Amino acid sequence: MSGLTKTLARGAVLTAAGLLLAGCFDLTVDIGLKNDGSGTLTTEVVFSKEMTDTFKSTGGKIPQPKNVNGGRQTSTMRNGQMVQTNVMTFTNVSGLKMAGQALEVSDGGRTWFGAHRSGIAWSSGGKPGKKGEPPPDKNNPFYKAMMAQFAGHYVTVTMAVPCNVEHADPIKVNGKTVEPSVEGSWSNGATVRWKIPLLDMISDEHPSDSRFALQCWSWYGIVPGKSKVVAGAAATPGL
Repeated sequence: MSGLTKTLARGAVLTAAGLLLAGCFDLTVDIGLKNDGSGTLTTEVVFSKEMTDTFKSTGGKIPQPKNVNGGRQTSTMRNGQMVQTNVMTFTNVSGLKMAGQALEVSDGGRTWFGAHRSGIAWSSGGKPGKKGEPPPDKNNPFYKAMMAQFAGHYVTVTMAVPCNVEHADPIKVNGKTVEPSVEGSWSNGATVRWKIPLLDMISDEHPSDSRFALQCWSWYGIVPGKSKVVAGAAATPGL
């Protein structure tokens, strides 16, 4: 094969890869809790405009996927992008049944001034790295093209809680530490947000279970509970 032919073949491969990998997305998981243990868990996937345009150009219709983990799932178009949303409502954490995910609220006892302490954690199972599996060739043009598709996309986990946050745990991924942001006040509750580059999650050669956790206090406390993990595919891609 001549040098020119090789160059054209390589270009064709990368073009095809670009079309396939244009399916990048931004993922958001929003957890909203109330003092009585009820709340909502919303998962939203916003597909890239490139993927949406490619999908529309093939004449495809917006898919209406089945409900996941008992939630209400919808697909729609927003600002030219396809958005899939799954909303779960629950009256108490212990009544939740999810595949590949877990939500737990624990009782941390009382503070010195009599308020209730609570621990809140949400986790989603990842894929552990296989021992003996060779690392990817990061100089491979296909690998570089694939990684470039994930740049500028994020996985965001948000917890809106009816308490004053004392501490929120950082997340470690791909050798980096992601510190959460905390907004709010002791009287109005708080919102904790972890924003993780999708590229780091994809590049992590030894991903493990992701766990987002915080500790907080409130005057009335939060009803403790632990969701049940059942068999099935996880509802949250990428984590």
